[in-house]
Amino acid sequence: MRRYDDSKIYNGITTFFYRGVIHVEMRVVTFKIERDLLELVDTLSIQMRMNRSELIRHMIQYYIDHEYTPKQKAPKAKVEKGVRF
Repeated sequence: MRRYDDSKIYNGITTFFYRGVIHVEMRVVTFKIERDLLELVDTLSIQMRMNRSELIRHMIQYYIDHEYTPKQKAPKAKVEKGVRF
């Protein structure tokens, strides 16, 4: 993602204004998912008129807001020389 001169950092999140819209810097995440679950996600995304990524982000945020209760602070992943442990 190209960074523009007018980019700002709010609460650790990089944002920038481009073509009249505020954009938030996002990261690519790759994961494995069962075929049946992926088909359900695709069906829901069509019904809700969202693309797959929007729906997954929405579902994760909903879980965090309504279901997740941290018992302790989650440890950060250790990354060494580009290899994640």
